[in-house]
Amino acid sequence: IGYLRWLQQGERKDLRLVVMSATLDHEAVAGYLGNCPVTRVDARRFPIELEYLQAPAAKRIEFMVRDSVRDAVSSGAEGDFLVFLPGMAEIRRCEELLRSLDFGRFVVLPLHGDLSREDQDRAMQKGPDRKIILATNIAETSLTIDGVGVVIDSGLHRLASYSWWSGLPSLKTRAISRASAAQRMGRAGRTGPGRCYRLYTKGDYESRAPFDRPEIQRADISQSYLELKALGISRVELFPWYEAPSKELLKGTRELLFRLGALECFEEDAMLTRLGREMTLLPAHPRLARMLLEARRNGSVHEALNLASLIMEGELESLDALDAAVSFEHRVRAGRGGERILKTRRHLMNSLGPVPDSKGQDDGTASEALARAVLAGFPDRVARNRALPSNASMNRQGRVAPAHVPLMELVFATGGSAVVENAGVLASSQAGQGGQAGEAGETGSSAFFVVIDVQEQSFQGENRSRLKIRSVCPIRAEWLFDLQPFGVSETDEVAWDADREEVVRLSTLKYDQLLLAQSRESPRDPDRTLVVLLKSGLKVDPERMETMGSGDWVQILGALQKGAAASESLEGFFARLSLFSEFQAKTSCCPSNAEGGLSGRVLWNLIKPLLTGITRLRELKEKNIAQELQHALLGSEFCAAPGPGIDALLPLSVVLPRGRRVKIHYQLGQPPWTESRIQDFFGMKAGPTVLQGRVPLTLHLLAPNQRAVQVTSDLSGFWERDYPAIRNELCRRYPKHAWPLDPHSPPSPSAKGGQR
Repeated sequence: IGYLRWLQQGERKDLRLVVMSATLDHEAVAGYLGNCPVTRVDARRFPIELEYLQAPAAKRIEFMVRDSVRDAVSSGAEGDFLVFLPGMAEIRRCEELLRSLDFGRFVVLPLHGDLSREDQDRAMQKGPDRKIILATNIAETSLTIDGVGVVIDSGLHRLASYSWWSGLPSLKTRAISRASAAQRMGRAGRTGPGRCYRLYTKGDYESRAPFDRPEIQRADISQSYLELKALGISRVELFPWYEAPSKELLKGTRELLFRLGALECFEEDAMLTRLGREMTLLPAHPRLARMLLEARRNGSVHEALNLASLIMEGELESLDALDAAVSFEHRVRAGRGGERILKTRRHLMNSLGPVPDSKGQDDGTASEALARAVLAGFPDRVARNRALPSNASMNRQGRVAPAHVPLMELVFATGGSAVVENAGVLASSQAGQGGQAGEAGETGSSAFFVVIDVQEQSFQGENRSRLKIRSVCPIRAEWLFDLQPFGVSETDEVAWDADREEVVRLSTLKYDQLLLAQSRESPRDPDRTLVVLLKSGLKVDPERMETMGSGDWVQILGALQKGAAASESLEGFFARLSLFSEFQAKTSCCPSNAEGGLSGRVLWNLIKPLLTGITRLRELKEKNIAQELQHALLGSEFCAAPGPGIDALLPLSVVLPRGRRVKIHYQLGQPPWTESRIQDFFGMKAGPTVLQGRVPLTLHLLAPNQRAVQVTSDLSGFWERDYPAIRNELCRRYPKHAWPLDPHSPPSPSAKGGQR
């Protein structure tokens, strides 16, 4: 309808459109067609008795269907029964259960899209017995079934969708919309009064969406995209869709077609290539069209036709796709739907045109050529084998459980992984082909595969899904180098190894996200090494180096030091450096720092040589960073300035009058300080200073119990104002110690508690 509307608004303004449907949202369609008139045709309808569950379902679907059939039969309901189920698995379970019961003259018949025309006709035609038809939503709108008097609606359907995280199709079980529920119910009232059993509650029904989400917004649209390009739509993204697909879906489709070689580039206005135009002539998905064209080129077209027809008809049931293609005739004769598969094959072959004769190829050569063709059609489905224990298997919950079948896990190039059960089939089939299909791994099977048939199954009411691999094709890793435009990428990077806490140089070969090979060695570029060390090892932004202050570096480098003493020493260095820098700025001893304070640039110039060449955090942890920075400082711009150096201006210790040497503590944001017993300061009129007397030390004056009785930077004022009162308390508590009345004079060695 979108293309017809596009023609109508362009080249064919005389075109008239009539849209007829019993289920479409007529208001939306009329609005899309320029608010065209709407004509309603009311068909004759008979009353339908509707029944809901009283409480949410606690049984499996087949048992609820059984109970509904029993109720309808016992209440005398007339006509055939039409049961709507989400998929073939539910149909098979219901069929098995219902056939084991006696409901009188009833025949149980399945109805779904994979049945032959003959089997579908059996379900729809009148017969001597009443029918219980177990159908998917194919019976909702696509087929007309006369004589239905009872509808049993599971309220579920299985929707084809697409998983862009893996690039694989998915099949999801979802609740139907209210519109679909009404359409299903209507099947019971076409020829007479009917009854409808809904296997869900009325509240559930009322909470459902009014209409189903359009298929074009959730399924693979690559074939439609390619056809629109062939029809002359240069920018499909601007096409007047009735229900437009999402931007993500369009982007993913464009990328796939570009990878298949159908588009000249990845841009929205990309033109079709010659290969792309050939692909549009084949009545198949672009993947299969690309596979067939490659097979025609390399001489494996007959095997590729076998494989394509099996895929298109949903009959590719072999885990090893190569084996399925080679044994095609036997499988078609032995399996169901043989004529239908052969008809599809003939149709593809006629569309493909003359093909070269591939006679003379041995089995190994033919299999390799077919595998290359499969890779051309599924370049984004490459996966690598990651072997699992041979005694592991998957249980029904998708978890690994013990068993006696070999497993392997396939890791996809596009991300994600899935487990393949019964992987021994692959190993044995490849052994029979002489091992030509791929590189041998630990399990005896190929290391690389193209995953042809995978479905992501989501479970109703559960927050989980599972990838189920149905068929794969073994390939060789070296073939990936030949793929265009996306082939193997080679990277050479300096990276961080978080496990070893070191910077390494990694040379890697990758196909998408799939790692093919990797080598490691020591990095050679010191600048790149330093950036990685800062960013990943020290967790700092390399762009901020010249804006970081002393406190930032104390926090970063201090975390690498062993013990509190080392961290304290590091902070002390930066605190002394900051005070020294301020002194230089005030005295103009260092013109390069005359703007005042310790700039981030100066700090970084001091620290950078310490970090350059370091590749492991262990090397930093083993260093005495404060000591090394002290040595680095000797050759820096600070020490090049005239005047006394940092050790003279900011000593690490001071000698008190009684001869005791005490440590000077330097901390960021605080004045320098020292501590000692109060008696050690007797005889001093003023406290010690640093920076040539400009900064007095803060003194922690300790009592004999090593606790501070006063903290002051004004020793002279303390003696004058506070000492007399403190002396009385100290004399009382410590009478054996000398506490002179005049602290400016040191006490004599023989003085006792109250002596002067």
